[in-house]
Amino acid sequence: MRSYIELLRRLLFHLFVAAYIGICPWLMLFAFGYIYDPVRGGLARIGGLSISTRPPGAIIFMDGKRYLRTTPAAIGSVIAGEYEIRLVKKGFLPWIHKVSIPPNRFVSLDHVVLLPPRYDRRELFDAGFSDLLQYSDRPAAVAFSGRTVGNVRLLDFERGESSALFPRDEPWSDYSVREALSVYGTDRVLFEIASWLSTRYLFADLTAGTWKDITPLLPDKPRLIAWNRASPDILFGLHGDTIVKMDAGGGAYYPRFFPGVRGFGLNEKNLYILSGKNTVLQCTYDAMCEAYPLPMASSVGTVLEGAESEFFSIEVPTGDIVLFAGDRGELILNAAPYRVGDEKIAGTRFSRDTGKLLLWTRTKIGYLDLSRVREGPTPEEVLPQWVYEGGRAISRCFWVYDASHVLFQDGNELELLHPEPGGSYALHRVAGVKNRSRACYSEATGKVYFISADTGAVVELELLR
Repeated sequence: MRSYIELLRRLLFHLFVAAYIGICPWLMLFAFGYIYDPVRGGLARIGGLSISTRPPGAIIFMDGKRYLRTTPAAIGSVIAGEYEIRLVKKGFLPWIHKVSIPPNRFVSLDHVVLLPPRYDRRELFDAGFSDLLQYSDRPAAVAFSGRTVGNVRLLDFERGESSALFPRDEPWSDYSVREALSVYGTDRVLFEIASWLSTRYLFADLTAGTWKDITPLLPDKPRLIAWNRASPDILFGLHGDTIVKMDAGGGAYYPRFFPGVRGFGLNEKNLYILSGKNTVLQCTYDAMCEAYPLPMASSVGTVLEGAESEFFSIEVPTGDIVLFAGDRGELILNAAPYRVGDEKIAGTRFSRDTGKLLLWTRTKIGYLDLSRVREGPTPEEVLPQWVYEGGRAISRCFWVYDASHVLFQDGNELELLHPEPGGSYALHRVAGVKNRSRACYSEATGKVYFISADTGAVVELELLR
């Protein structure tokens, strides 16, 4: 009996040693990023791939072989090399691209949007509107039917509700709307209305559905006017080289709040002023000012001094980055190379979550990664990355899906720029927009709202599913 047990112990010991000798080297090779390739008959380096899509649930094919799971998925232990990735979902165009998987790295395809062959639309409001004005990320807009004040309406896209913004029994209800100004992210809109004899200014609170006639606070139209979300009833305007302050709630007017300036801007706490000497001041709303500790101040001052623009709108997207947008299309920031390109910048839109600044001209679209600027890169790294240069009359751009895609309006066309592996962008037509009208996009809903070029109705289009 003892000899049998001893034999069994020796047998188990030898089996364990054999298994250890046979398996342990492979485990060590796997830990160092190697795997046996049966096709080539030798060792190969490995990497990995993760894929997520909107909408989820796409079937994954790698070089024609179906993967068991659908998106989102993480695929490990992939032999390094180039693969054709094909994502398939019913009702959407297949996504097919070559993807290179380097050894010891995980490639992430985390913002893939599956595109439909044709977008479904839902009609929200009948024809009759001529233009839309978006004022926040909420699914709502100010709508114009003609240009008279009495026809201005507030549209709630989510509820499908339309309500008059101004009463029709006011003496000025038949005045024409000359201009409507909004500060994105606030619920206030300033309307400049006019007849043959006079001009008036109405300041509307879109959340409360109320308005105030602030004409006495605006004896002359300022060249620049702004307010913010924290104190929306406090307005600042620029007359010549002097900032004026207006209290829409209390009716107070301060005609010489701060003289001798070239521009200003607001955030939720402070007023930023560009003085006539091209220095930046940080002020309270009571004009208590101090020099703003602007990085690269002397270099920025030299660039501003030589700029063609007469005045600048200032934006402070982060604590150490300041943007100066000139009235002649110049865009200057306090990081080398200071002036962003030689083109006239038509507009910008900043994504706080990613630190990317979207910018566009009439023919080009690009972005600036301000998160890299803060890390102190070389001048070449802060140059704009132009991703599209085939535009004709680009007027509006929106970041889509965590600043990975760009929706833009070029004339009467809505287009989507979607990224491809390797850093390039592809163009996809979305819809046609009524002539001289503006489209709206809400990242909160992933939907586009616009006046259809075909029917004239206000429609909703689901861009992200």
